[in-house]
Amino acid sequence: MFRLALQRIGLANVSRRPLAMKFNAFSSVSDSGSKTTNLFEPDYLDHLNPEIPLYDEVNVQLKGYDFPVLESYQKFVYKIAASLSIQSDESWALPPQKFNITRMEPNSSVVDANYHLRIYERNVQVRIEDILL
Repeated sequence: MFRLALQRIGLANVSRRPLAMKFNAFSSVSDSGSKTTNLFEPDYLDHLNPEIPLYDEVNVQLKGYDFPVLESYQKFVYKIAASLSIQSDESWALPPQKFNITRMEPNSSVVDANYHLRIYERNVQVRIEDILL
């Protein structure tokens, strides 16, 4: 069963040391004064740390062309955070970015169409420090 657990997390080729070893869990002081311990720690414990670090605060950035749709997504982020017991600290809106895009006809200087686009942005900050993942 333990070998299956190691295979699932990708550690099937970990060196096979005996699980029961004679060791002194207390530290001893040698004649030179340096402190040594004889505590056995298996190699697979180093691989159990997450590959992606955990952060205390996460900023969720939402961007879109339609302001009401963007607000509904912000509401969705709040609902998901509440269902996961994650505290939503702050949220703020940035002023929209305005773009004027001109489309020209091929191989000419005649304007085919003008587009006035606005990109709206919302940021939601969530704090996940008290969650055990």
